[in-house]
Amino acid sequence: MPRVQRTVAPFFAAFLAALGTSGCSYLFPSCATIPDCPKGQKLCNNLNCSDVSTDPFNCGFCDNACSEGLACIPDAGPDGGPACGCAVAGQTKVGAHCYDFSVDSRNCGGFGKSCRPDQVCFDGGCGCPMPGYLASFLDGGDGECTGDAGPVCADLINDPTNCGVCGRVCAGECTLGECEDGGVPDAGEIPDAGDGGDAGALGDAGDGG
Repeated sequence: MPRVQRTVAPFFAAFLAALGTSGCSYLFPSCATIPDCPKGQKLCNNLNCSDVSTDPFNCGFCDNACSEGLACIPDAGPDGGPACGCAVAGQTKVGAHCYDFSVDSRNCGGFGKSCRPDQVCFDGGCGCPMPGYLASFLDGGDGECTGDAGPVCADLINDPTNCGVCGRVCAGECTLGECEDGGVPDAGEIPDAGDGGDAGALGDAGDGG
């Protein structure tokens, strides 16, 4: 929800200060009607008592308003005093905005460090969105494979060109990291025609078949 700015009347506050206690009867029935702020608060130009250690409209001192999305943090200033900063723990303030470098794919690990469109940012590093338990189940790493244009994130669960592990190509479909019936595993798993394989399946060049 957009922040609603409080009504500011600096001329009126200045007038009160100029009058002092002795002149307050010109404006109020009695001096007791002038706002008396609790200890630790100040009467700022908006004529409201303000805790300048937490008030985003008067952060550290009167009329020092924080930008939209920032909060007044009691000990965020370089001198240990209040200053405008990030309200959410773990976020980092850059300029007038806050970023979470641990999960922001456009600022992953630092400001301006973008991940590839097919990657996600996790714990400050870019990677493929392959859940750890699936990667372990498939024994296929994190889904980072080499494509025609460079590294890509592959779906090792269903990708028939990277089924279970990078580079394993299926003739049919890939289900749960395994080629279905009729699928062809990667070259390392295809039987060698000269090692006594099934003659009925591979054929014998010398039997006239």
